[in-house]
Amino acid sequence: MPTTSRKRLARVSHIDENQPLTTRSVLLVLMLCTLWGGLVVSVKVGLEGIPPILLAVLRFGVALVCVYAWTRLAGVSLSVARGDRLIIAVPALVMAAQILFLNIGAERTSGSHAVLFMQTYPFVVAAISHYIIPGDRLTMMKNLGLVLAGAGMALTIYDEAGGPSTPLGDVLVLCSSISLAIQIMINKVLVRRISPVSVIFWQQVVVLPIFTVLWVSTEWHLPVMIDPAIVAAVLYQGAIVAGFCFLVWIRLLQRHSATQISAFFFTTPLFGVLLSWLILGDQVTTYLTGGLLLLAAGLWVVNRY
Repeated sequence: MPTTSRKRLARVSHIDENQPLTTRSVLLVLMLCTLWGGLVVSVKVGLEGIPPILLAVLRFGVALVCVYAWTRLAGVSLSVARGDRLIIAVPALVMAAQILFLNIGAERTSGSHAVLFMQTYPFVVAAISHYIIPGDRLTMMKNLGLVLAGAGMALTIYDEAGGPSTPLGDVLVLCSSISLAIQIMINKVLVRRISPVSVIFWQQVVVLPIFTVLWVSTEWHLPVMIDPAIVAAVLYQGAIVAGFCFLVWIRLLQRHSATQISAFFFTTPLFGVLLSWLILGDQVTTYLTGGLLLLAAGLWVVNRY
């Protein structure tokens, strides 16, 4: 590793990871929650002109360029030990499934439904952690959070006026959420031996050719329409969510505990539904509002206790 990179990493390793949240940090976390909430909305916009698999190709192509450029400017090494290279392929394949479920599912349901079902992944993470991570048990309060989230999902299913949605679309987005939870759990183990930036970058390197082959095999003949809104949606998914948000997230974790930061995650579906209403024109119905509030309450409880 170059001397400059070693010095940078040495400085990072001495940063206190348990600093109290400042006003600036809270605003950054809320900004991330807003941007993450807009991901499904940007997928819906992109799908108006780009087939689902091609949209994934463009997303990861942009993300790779952005993350690689940042690592070069920051002097961060992307090297991975030879014995760890094959391991990265496992969460990469899960990531590929997650994005496929999301893009295909979002095409078949409303933006608001997709936002809510996508935000169930923390509950799946909590359930998995109960069985595989010592000390991370499902307490009575966490179980209450799971019940609140389940009630929110059940209530949302009855929403028929919020926008065009189908049971298949909802189920596919829920499968994407479950896949994301599995990917997070695998990555939790990997980042103990590989830097988070390297984990994400090389997963994207593995996923990009997979999606490219799938696109050529299944969507090559489908028409593509490009306009400023669709270009902005692609850049949002690649440069903002997969690039900028990830880097800000890593920076925050270097200074604050994950528990402190995750306390604000309940705002993500709130911002997502708001953006779906503003950009996609989804109706905010009584069922949707009730489901959203129950999910947000469940998220707060699971991350708070």
